[in-house]
Amino acid sequence: MKAMMIYRSSIFMILVCLITASLALAQTSVPISEQAEKLLSEGDVLVQNHNLQGALDMYKQAIPLYHDANDRQQEGATLFKIGLVYYKLISRGAQDVSASRRYPGKSRRTDHSG
Repeated sequence: MKAMMIYRSSIFMILVCLITASLALAQTSVPISEQAEKLLSEGDVLVQNHNLQGALDMYKQAIPLYHDANDRQQEGATLFKIGLVYYKLISRGAQDVSASRRYPGKSRRTDHSG
């Protein structure tokens, strides 16, 4: 009889621990996802404002958050955006080199933020 009570109380404690752990996981994954979405949105605004380096920083911060939230679709979409920003940076660099060859001492680049 005493062994049965110990067994039941052990099962009860295990269930309480499992429920507590699952609630904690559910509560932490929502803010992580929201934080990642905020970083992604900020990165998008920075791209529109031609601050490509700033956008890269935002996107790179969002990657581990999406990874930890197990959101592979958004993680992949963010990696794609990083690739686009690198492409734009490379294109911008090629334009800068081309402009400096035509007009020594001048660059076509108008913003110096990134």
